[in-house]
Amino acid sequence: MEKIWMADYERHFKDQGTFLFVIGPFEYLKLIDTLVDLCLLKRFYLHVLIDSRLLRLNLSICKFASNKDSIINLVATRCQRLTHLNIASCNQVSARTLADLVESLPRLQVLNLRQTKCNDQVLSRIGSSCQDLRELNLFACPITDMGLLSLCVSFEPSHPKCPRLFRLDISNTAVTNKGVEVLVKNLPQLHFLVYPDICE
Repeated sequence: MEKIWMADYERHFKDQGTFLFVIGPFEYLKLIDTLVDLCLLKRFYLHVLIDSRLLRLNLSICKFASNKDSIINLVATRCQRLTHLNIASCNQVSARTLADLVESLPRLQVLNLRQTKCNDQVLSRIGSSCQDLRELNLFACPITDMGLLSLCVSFEPSHPKCPRLFRLDISNTAVTNKGVEVLVKNLPQLHFLVYPDICE
């Protein structure tokens, strides 16, 4: 793979990330996880391996390769069918890129944004775009009560926000008990909430 396919790609197109797709022999192979397990994944490999067939993607393990706006933009452009996405600790990706990402992935069911730059604006996009979301990890993200309001409060009863959200982690954030109260009142399916001050 490296000597033939990737050598030419790296020489001519490395970090351009402007292609909607790349045709090659890897489309039906689940190589990303294998390369991660073997500690062989490089950033420019992702330009070839991220494609529209992916339903699950975990980039948290290889943040050295994926912790860049260009890679996350590739995911947003190519992977509208994703249902599970983990980009925990990808803390070099901008909030604007995260907002564009979640808006492009309406089928998401599980989203891990732990220790990223996810802010209140990103939560607003999640609330308006990710109606199938069931699990959301926001540990140590720069979010506030206002972000939770935009995540789950809809002013149109026929279009509730995140109606299926079942599990949420908001620990180590600036969220207060007032924000938690908003969650409890507006997310009827919420069964698991990770919040350190929940007993106050």
